[in-house]
Amino acid sequence: MEPISRVFVPGLDSLVWPHDASAFVRDCWQKRPLHVAGSVSRLTLLAELLFAFDLASILAAADLRQTIVQPPLEEQLRASPAAPLPLPMPEVQTLLLLHALGSQLYVAASGVAGVGEWIERLSLDLGRIWSDGRGDIYATRKGGGARMHFDQNDNFTIQLVGRKVWFFSSERYSEEPLHNAGERGGVPYDPTHAFDSRRVDPARLEEVVLAPGDMFYMPRGFLHGTRADEDSLSFNLSLGPQPWADVLLEGLRAYLIRDARMREGAVRDRATARERVELLGRLVSGLSGEDFLATADAAGSAPAGRARLARRNPLSWWRCPDPDGEPCVTLEVRTPGRSATAFEVSRELLAFVEALPDGPEPFVPDELVRAWGHDIDAGRGFVDELVGAGLLGWVESESSHG
Repeated sequence: MEPISRVFVPGLDSLVWPHDASAFVRDCWQKRPLHVAGSVSRLTLLAELLFAFDLASILAAADLRQTIVQPPLEEQLRASPAAPLPLPMPEVQTLLLLHALGSQLYVAASGVAGVGEWIERLSLDLGRIWSDGRGDIYATRKGGGARMHFDQNDNFTIQLVGRKVWFFSSERYSEEPLHNAGERGGVPYDPTHAFDSRRVDPARLEEVVLAPGDMFYMPRGFLHGTRADEDSLSFNLSLGPQPWADVLLEGLRAYLIRDARMREGAVRDRATARERVELLGRLVSGLSGEDFLATADAAGSAPAGRARLARRNPLSWWRCPDPDGEPCVTLEVRTPGRSATAFEVSRELLAFVEALPDGPEPFVPDELVRAWGHDIDAGRGFVDELVGAGLLGWVESESSHG
């Protein structure tokens, strides 16, 4: 077996090896596709993670309600691009039967134990502000595949079983898209958008065959399609576009709603609207990039093996004076639905987090999120829950390394 450093493990270094990760970010990330030839021996740890690539076992652990069924490629090409995909009952046996009959499955595997780490680590290595992505298993029967399209996501695909042909263009088709090729009826920044895969000139496309152990990176906005000439299984890490517009708007919301005037209900009154726009200018005039990325750089500085807290949120901790002039902080939480919610944190909790060895950190597991306003007792309860969930152990770990 090859050395462990060459086996696929979570992280950009492993995915693009033997290429240098920093060179990949400079030359390929969101700029051009990259094919990395590999071998079956690179799949050792992935086979342990994904039940020795047994589809029934993967489905049993996956989110079947988010799993997509796609007809065989010939049927896709005959159908209208606007035709909806079938929505079968989310049951393992139903999906296995459809697969046996020739359908391709996009198995939503993010919830499979261990898959989330691949998304988290890749997001961290690429310097993304929050982890916004998913892990999928593409189970394709012979004759299956995907017709020509582009995605709004960046995709890293590891071929697990069988061979799969990819057709792609090394020239960007859509500039920084926030939608996929198949979406119709326009998008807010391009209401004229329309895409028909049948109009793509195949002479402009390149071709590569992925074998088990290969990795293929496909940037957002680049045309590509696939065809399986034999049964195929692949593991896809898909990272959402994460546009600056979303980061700034969601972070600003967490900040602006601290002001009672910004929490007032909006009305159709020009004078009031003018006042709020002028207020917006005053409130944001002193902001800087550091305010939005206060803890992002620290995420990659912890030594190997050292415990750290997840950094997912823009503007995770926002320090500012409360109406009495005392320091306070707003905790901004991103939920799985991509929304942002702000919670006022008591001075008591602020003192607690500032006492941590590395200062305030965004530790906000979903199950611990609570809105307590200025309720000191509720703030104490939140701290108790954090400690009960292992925060105290994390503090001791950080102190022992300090």
